[in-house]
Amino acid sequence: MAGNTLMSLLVKLGVDSKDLDSGLSGAEKKAGTFGTKAKKVIGGAMVAASAMAVGAIAGVAAGLASCIGPASDLNETISKANVVFGTEAAAVIKFGENASNALGMSENAALTAAGTYGNLFRAMGMTENASAKMSVGLVTLAGDLASFNNMAPELVLEKLRAGLTGETEPLKSLGVNINQAMIEAKALELGLWSGKGAIDASAKATASYAMIMEQTSLAQGDFARTSGGLANQQRILSANMTNLKASIGTALLPSVLSMISPLNTFASSLTGIVSGTGTTAEKINAIGKGLGILVQDLVKMLPSIINAAFGLMQGIVTGLVNAIPTLMPAVVQVIMSLVSYIVEMIPIILEAGIKILITLIQGITSALPDLIASIATMLVWIIETIIENLPMLIKSGLDMLMALVHGLIRALPFLLNRFLQM
Repeated sequence: MAGNTLMSLLVKLGVDSKDLDSGLSGAEKKAGTFGTKAKKVIGGAMVAASAMAVGAIAGVAAGLASCIGPASDLNETISKANVVFGTEAAAVIKFGENASNALGMSENAALTAAGTYGNLFRAMGMTENASAKMSVGLVTLAGDLASFNNMAPELVLEKLRAGLTGETEPLKSLGVNINQAMIEAKALELGLWSGKGAIDASAKATASYAMIMEQTSLAQGDFARTSGGLANQQRILSANMTNLKASIGTALLPSVLSMISPLNTFASSLTGIVSGTGTTAEKINAIGKGLGILVQDLVKMLPSIINAAFGLMQGIVTGLVNAIPTLMPAVVQVIMSLVSYIVEMIPIILEAGIKILITLIQGITSALPDLIASIATMLVWIIETIIENLPMLIKSGLDMLMALVHGLIRALPFLLNRFLQM
């Protein structure tokens, strides 16, 4: 009885949306009124920045899709670090997590560079410990040299790599002047070479590393000393934005992966049905059954999808909260304008979501009449799934709210000062 009532309601939504449209119009007017009041409270300066918020919202869909690649790349890089550095991997990965603010490099960029150096050192026969220490040291030095010489970190990393493998010319642009004789003398001094026979690759690289560190003492620590300057602030911002994309992608990745398998199965079965024998009616029936199985599989994934969605929102809020002290001077007005604009967009977003739902229902009811009973069952599954996951939804929502509240509390003195200056 409850299923029939629910189906009747859904069909009514799909066939007659007049009442729904009327309600949406009323909601839009109310939200618009609230948004207007919010703008007046926030101030005229917020209106001037709203165009930036419009552009940001317009690119959300494309932005989410672009986050999958960075997340996948970071996962691969971390996997490589675990293999290359073994027992020392945790320390190297921790170094990468802090690289954005410490060196102006994204986590993936820092770990990729460290992994490249580490792989080179391990191939030379060095231990995991020595490889990890030298790799972290070189990536840190690259950040300082990039700041000191106003170079791109990627270029500095390549010049240092070349120097370690015997190409000493690229090092001169970094203020490092070494040659084969100097490398052999340093290796002899460090006890890495007896002075007889050819010097091996490991001893050569270790001696080169020691000399590079000695000759770059003036540049070491330069990023931290000048981190407040525009160039390094831009590097930090760029790195943090890259990390944010990777974090968002990481939250989305499990759901994307979980959906690929049933979609592949359905696509494979669909190809077999279309190219196989049988009447048109039989093929249509088979396709309908396959689609029903696909929808069932996707419904089973709802808990993980819901969890990923809340994890994503919580991650974004946490990231913004953590970034408030650093970014507040530059983006207070933009953030406030974004809040104001979102308030005004609520009815439009709501209307769009409901229209999508109506379109989906209309498509299912018109194209798959033979599966109405299955659709009703699936809707019941959806409702049951949401009910079962309600505690998780509530907890995630509270966690996200608490993160926002804590961040705002920490930033309250600065916010008050900014508003008083307006």
